[in-house]
Amino acid sequence: MEGSIPSTDARSMLPWPSWVEVDLDALCHNVRAVRQTVGPNCTVMAVVKAQGYGHGAEAAARAALEGGAAWLGVARVREGVLLREAGIEAPILVLGPMAPAEVGTVVELGLRPTVVSPEQAAALSMVARRVGTTVAVHVKVETGLGRYGIPVEELLSWLPAASRLPGLVWEGLYSHFASADEEDLSYSVAQLESFRAARERLRVAGFDFQVCHMAASAAFHGLSASHMDMVRIGLSLYGLYPSSHVRRGAILRPALSVHSRIARVFALEAGRSVGYGRSFVAERPMRVALVPMGYADGLPRSHSNNGFVLVNGRRAPIVGRVSMDQCVVDVSDCGQVAVGDPVVVIGSQGGESIDCDEFAARSGTISYEVLTSIGLRLPRVYMRDGRVVSVAFLDEGRMVPWQP
Repeated sequence: MEGSIPSTDARSMLPWPSWVEVDLDALCHNVRAVRQTVGPNCTVMAVVKAQGYGHGAEAAARAALEGGAAWLGVARVREGVLLREAGIEAPILVLGPMAPAEVGTVVELGLRPTVVSPEQAAALSMVARRVGTTVAVHVKVETGLGRYGIPVEELLSWLPAASRLPGLVWEGLYSHFASADEEDLSYSVAQLESFRAARERLRVAGFDFQVCHMAASAAFHGLSASHMDMVRIGLSLYGLYPSSHVRRGAILRPALSVHSRIARVFALEAGRSVGYGRSFVAERPMRVALVPMGYADGLPRSHSNNGFVLVNGRRAPIVGRVSMDQCVVDVSDCGQVAVGDPVVVIGSQGGESIDCDEFAARSGTISYEVLTSIGLRLPRVYMRDGRVVSVAFLDEGRMVPWQP
């Protein structure tokens, strides 16, 4: 990742106090690594929900498709709408529920909805028939996650009638693992067997789905028997592994790093405090620096007196409470520090790194939450070959070419 970020001179041209860098080459690499692992008979879906896990959905989708993904996955209908409005025509599966008012949008834009009830099927059929088109649907079977899905027994009670509804193409059958990121995969193996049994019961009943899929990132790495017709790659699209227990089924490159700049450098005398609640009081004279990153940007309060940032390639401890928009760090051991100097919150600088997993551990959470909690007000700066090519302002819903 160090080779994918711009030079200090290039960073000095970015006109924001804090920002996120996304390596589009890494996203392409990760999809290619997945494709090479699963082979030519298995399709790759790039999951770009939640603004592409914080990377920006449009840019992540385009890079994933360039790398060889054929499908995109979202959680909300609105997320699919935004991709269509950006001109992306790839198949898009809506993995979560849709509201009744969204049925017309799903049909109009050619999104693939997840159907778990006869009422959903009837509503989709009615709209498709009215506008003279068809809609491809996927059915999610409950195999042990206990979330959004339908038991096969219940599905068999209404699918024969629903399958005769006009305007519907019963394209996909899928499920989702509950614990494929754990060391013990026995429950996942049982879930896989449950899915296979459900698929066979449906086949015997006359329903042979074209696309069967179950593996997300964790099962992609550690349970190759679950690859089937398609794998749904979310976290690993962005270069991360779901847990330390997951076998490294492909070599991935993290795509995201978080950056800021020193906004003020000042002396802190012994006995002086920093920040709200005076949770840090200096025991000795110190040099500290103000960094314009706070919990509204994705640096949580749990890093107060606990976390680090990188300054001059060295770890600078966060002192005092992290506030909404800024924090203070101890730069006493970071050499010469001046206003405007670069700060790395997640990523690498010099020979030192703070990766997303370490950041998550200090936050008391997982990397998924870290990525999706990065503030939308931070511009996403997209890189190709170490150069800035475009910028997305997710809080404004727009992407623009980069013009220094």
